Amino acid sequence: MIASQNRSFNKKNKCHFNIWIVLITVIFFCFPGYLSSAQEGSPIDLIPELKDLKRTNDSSTKQYLKRKKQNNDSLEVIRPAIANITKKGVQIDTLGALNSNEVGALMETDGALGFELWNGTPLSLVVSLLPKLPVTVNSLVMKNLMRRLLLSPAKKPKGHIKDNWLILTRIKTLMALGDLVGARRLLEAIPNFSENSELVRLSLETSLLSGNYSKVCGRVPSKFQSDFGFFWQKVLNFCRIIKGGKDKAALGLSLMREAGVEDKHFMLLADALISGEVQTIKTFPKPSPLHLAMIGVSKVVLPMDIISSNDANVARIIASDPRKSLTLRLKAAEQANNLGVFSADKLRKVFDELKFSEIEIEKPLSYADVRFGPRIRGLLYYAAKKQSIPSIQAEAIARALSLGRYEKRYFSTVNIFGVLIQNLRPAKELAWFAAEAIRALLILGDFDKARSWYKLVANMANSSAAEKKVLNLVNPIARIAGLSNGLSQETNLFDLWLRAEGAQKSKSDVLFHINDSVGFVTPEEIWLKSIDGVPRTGVVLPDFVIWNRLQGVQKLNLNYFLNKRNNTLVDSVNDKSLPKAKTDKIKSDLESENSIGGIGEVILLAMVAIGNNGPASADPVVLGSALRALISVGLRKEALSLALEILLVREL
Repeated sequence: MIASQNRSFNKKNKCHFNIWIVLITVIFFCFPGYLSSAQEGSPIDLIPELKDLKRTNDSSTKQYLKRKKQNNDSLEVIRPAIANITKKGVQIDTLGALNSNEVGALMETDGALGFELWNGTPLSLVVSLLPKLPVTVNSLVMKNLMRRLLLSPAKKPKGHIKDNWLILTRIKTLMALGDLVGARRLLEAIPNFSENSELVRLSLETSLLSGNYSKVCGRVPSKFQSDFGFFWQKVLNFCRIIKGGKDKAALGLSLMREAGVEDKHFMLLADALISGEVQTIKTFPKPSPLHLAMIGVSKVVLPMDIISSNDANVARIIASDPRKSLTLRLKAAEQANNLGVFSADKLRKVFDELKFSEIEIEKPLSYADVRFGPRIRGLLYYAAKKQSIPSIQAEAIARALSLGRYEKRYFSTVNIFGVLIQNLRPAKELAWFAAEAIRALLILGDFDKARSWYKLVANMANSSAAEKKVLNLVNPIARIAGLSNGLSQETNLFDLWLRAEGAQKSKSDVLFHINDSVGFVTPEEIWLKSIDGVPRTGVVLPDFVIWNRLQGVQKLNLNYFLNKRNNTLVDSVNDKSLPKAKTDKIKSDLESENSIGGIGEVILLAMVAIGNNGPASADPVVLGSALRALISVGLRKEALSLALEILLVREL
């Protein structure tokens, strides 16, 4: 009887339970807005933990982790298809489908470019040019613009796009730039990315480049092992070796050889790891992330051509490995510093490893007169560091900077000597060094100290012909850098510069083009003085489509730009909104002529047009067009920074 009652009771409960399940399901699917609005009281933290990056030596990673520890809300991952960005953080608004191509990892306060950055841009243009971004360019301004472009959450261009193509290309490009933290954050913003073999491979390669082998070897997925040929087998055997399973790895290598694997560098590195012997590689121009990981734990003698590709990750990893030859590491360290992935402090530490003879230490300037290369710059750094007399110290610094220019290592040389330059105080006896100090301090971003040196020569110019010449030489760059407010109306500034410089045509072309492109006016009579009547040869222009679209940007009024976020017209020179009475016609003209798309397209066109040779080699006409295009979409500050970088790298 009791058993019968229990069975009846259980059936009744089961029936009630099923009814509740049905009711909850109906509420969930019919009233999703109610569920989402219930979460609006407190932002949801979507920051990835990045545990796999904690062991990397990359400075940007450490800065990110430090910043995250200080403020957990400072670098939130943006999921634009499901998120509403408010001043309080990231709030979930709707449970709609998330487009992986549109996710981002940058807040507007950190430089995001707006969700409509591809508005009006043809998809075919993005597909063609995004993989061609100049990732090996030695320009920190350009790299920062590209990084913002790639990390910004944005609606994809209209049109059909292959699944995940855009997000895959963005992540790959960030990795090529050396921004492993950005690539990881973008990966973590994608829901269920571990279900996609290509995304998993990129995640694994990011960990390989970060030196986090424990995470790599803990996640080799069996379900993807047929997707990329022998890639996963290579990773599996690498993991076996570093975990102590050399016998299994040797068997795995034997099977791979029998199967016809032709990666000779992988096989050589694997043999070196298994045997423990020192192997010499004669040529290795393009190592992969897996190759670099194996190099990091093996005893190999590497060739100089391993850094010939100017790859940020290769340069950083080689520079950071104390087991590699110092000669190679010195060159890699300077290269990595120029590429923005190796800090000035780390660069100096590599140079501190150099040893010098007593004769070299006694006569560093004499050696610098007949030799060059990183060792000589290291000798001059050693001599300047040990010197207590400012004038002698400045002489060693000036000689090193001159060598740096000659060897196309000027910016990295400035970073090596940066602390010493910043510690030098402007003084009359050092007025001859003022031009070098001003340029170097601008590269270091120390505008206040650059202004102090500028004031020194400005005050001495009336009483000294030498200082007056120095002042005339630095005035154009001081004008763009904003070191002196009184230079904006100086009518004979360029005439005096021409006389001081000696009227070098190559330099005047660059200076006048850049000056005009950022909104300052080079007087017509100055342009006429620079004419020499010789036809220009060897001019390199970008693809005609890119060039024509850049020219389309230049049809816009350079004095104004339309801020599409709040639909106001802004004076591009002083960054102030215009009175409403003056805006209507100009705004209409801008909107009708601005048919090239938005800010994303302009950055893409400008960066590809300048190319991997960067500000140091691009034609002044191309540089000018890129600057005007950036200004036309409201990036005046970025354009001025790039203009300053151009003048500095061109020795102006």
